[in-house]
Amino acid sequence: MLKTPIKLSRYLGHEFKQLTADFTDLMLPTTIAPKANTPIWILGRLAVSMDLGLTLLGENAQCPTSWHEMFGLGSSPQTITPPIPTTSDLIKLFELGHNRLLDAADRATEEELGAKHKIPLDVFQNYMPTVGDAISYIMTTHLAAYLGELTMIRLVIGLPPVERMAP
Repeated sequence: MLKTPIKLSRYLGHEFKQLTADFTDLMLPTTIAPKANTPIWILGRLAVSMDLGLTLLGENAQCPTSWHEMFGLGSSPQTITPPIPTTSDLIKLFELGHNRLLDAADRATEEELGAKHKIPLDVFQNYMPTVGDAISYIMTTHLAAYLGELTMIRLVIGLPPVERMAP
């Protein structure tokens, strides 16, 4: 079972809400350094990564196909093309996918979690070879890394820091 990763991810979901509560469409393309990820790409990447986790558990993806092309494996902020999703759509689909993934992970059997996945990246195959490993990573480490980037972007563009410890 994935009780600890689910618990940690619920907290990270709360942190996501705090970090993105005052984001606007005008901020989405903000670049703070050459080749740095932009808020739109990070939000899109997080939304489609929830879809990846859902599909690993046999659930349906929810993001539009165009989002998977713009924000999925092999994408970068430079690959984003119109139509550009809105801030509210990106946040809404991340939150919906995140909640669905946590629920699906909580229902998953040991057999499902122990199965090998087919994510075509060496890092997943070598270090996170099972569905449970990959989902734990998506729900925690992957999400936390991008929340760190959003935190830095907030500070660089002059938004106030968020209170992290109060749920």
